[in-house]
Amino acid sequence: LSSKSARASLAAVEAACRRLRRFAFALHVSQAHAQAKRSCVRPPYLGATLHGVAICCEPPVVYYIPLCADSVTRESEVQMRSPESLQPQLSADGTQAQDQEEIKPAWRCIRAIMSDPTISKAAHAMKEQLALLMLRGVCVDGQLHDPRVAGW
Repeated sequence: LSSKSARASLAAVEAACRRLRRFAFALHVSQAHAQAKRSCVRPPYLGATLHGVAICCEPPVVYYIPLCADSVTRESEVQMRSPESLQPQLSADGTQAQDQEEIKPAWRCIRAIMSDPTISKAAHAMKEQLALLMLRGVCVDGQLHDPRVAGW
């Protein structure tokens, strides 16, 4: 995301979210921990690797923001590893080793729109998605809507 066009695209996404004051999102994660030993202390979804986020402000337009520099390569590497090596490697701040090459402008955009209390946010399985974001230092504020809970 070092190009001017990529930064302009991020600015356009942020402007659209602020203008419409609502958006729906879905995190792109890989569940590499699925075959790893389960823990009773830590929910299993917290071990997921975060690759990007899809944001929809105004259907049918959906924006995909990659949050790791080489998420496509990493996903194929995960599939080829043995089950014993699938344990997530968390650092002290909660990020995973796979997340270390984050794309800083993308994270700034995500933090800005997620922390804005005037923007309403919607996501399926909101609890799990918010936990993954908060684990990575993203504060979420504003109205939250989860159709999974609303349908219950």
